[in-house]
Formats: sequence, C-alpha cells, structure tokens
Amino acid sequence: MIICQKCGVENINGAVFCADCGSMIDSSAPQIKPQEEQDTYCPMCGVLNKKEINSCSNCDSSLLTPMNHTESVYQQPVTIYPPSGIPQQPYVSPYPSDINFEGQKSKVVAGLLGIFLGIFGAGRFYLGYTGIGVAQLIVSLVTFGAGAIWGLIDGIIILTGGVKTDSRNIPLK
Repeated sequence: MIICQKCGVENINGAVFCADCGSMIDSSAPQIKPQEEQDTYCPMCGVLNKKEINSCSNCDSSLLTPMNHTESVYQQPVTIYPPSGIPQQPYVSPYPSDINFEGQKSKVVAGLLGIFLGIFGAGRFYLGYTGIGVAQLIVSLVTFGAGAIWGLIDGIIILTGGVKTDSRNIPLK
C-alpha cells in the first residue's frame, strides 16, 4: 500500500494519484502515516509536520488551514472560456412583423415570375433588381433560350427565402 503524502490515506500499490484527495503520489517518498490525528502533511510539499507548528518545516508553507494555501497546478480546475457575466441579447429583426410597408412586394409572386418568365428576368424586374433582370434577359438571348435555367433556379431561390428584400431593402411579404 502507498500512503498519500498530502492526506495520509492508504492507496493501492502503483497508484499515481490519491483516491481520496486527488493529489499526485510520490512513490519514492518515505511511507509514513501520521502518528496522531493532530499530525498533518504539508499541502505544498507533502512533508509530515506536528500540529503545533504553524508552517511547514520543509518549505515554510502555512499549515493553519488548508484553504489558505494555493493548490498545485494539477489540482486546480481548468476553465477554458470563463463566462463573461454579460447576458447576450436575442436577435431582434429591424423590421416589425406586423407592419405592412407601402409597395411591399410578394415573395410568391416574385418566385413564380422567376420560374415561369425567368427567360425574360421578370422575377428580378418585379423586385426592382433591373441589373440582374437585364443580365438574365441577355444571357437567355445569347444562349438561344438556354439561359432560362438561371431564371428557374432564381425563382426557386426566391421562393425558399434566399432573397429576403426587394431593391429598396423592404422585406418581402
């Protein structure tokens, strides 16, 4: 049996850490158990000291109360990201959901225009994105109609919520 130098508890042979206090066990240290309940081990170096002494005879650490010393690095809990104590505010949309904006565009109308008339860029023209609408029209003309795929995909993206506002930054209804 190996005796813990810090708390005096007997541990199994080959133990590296004490089963009672968790401190590292030095197997090369003399295996001395406290003679009386008053004898105590130094919390810093593990040397056996008499109760009458206020500081360790080996390292001069305080023996008055175990809470007055700094534990070794191996016994201190590790906190990687301590909480800041500042509660995080939930996200609030800058647009109230119950307000109808004047001239607010419909997401469904824009998506359906993109799917069925995407060859002409109709969905983007409806939302006020004339640059993208003209580009869709030109690509469709240059590719002899094959550019309609762009309008189809664009209409699906609008319907699934990929486009949230029109050109004036007003949310779609």
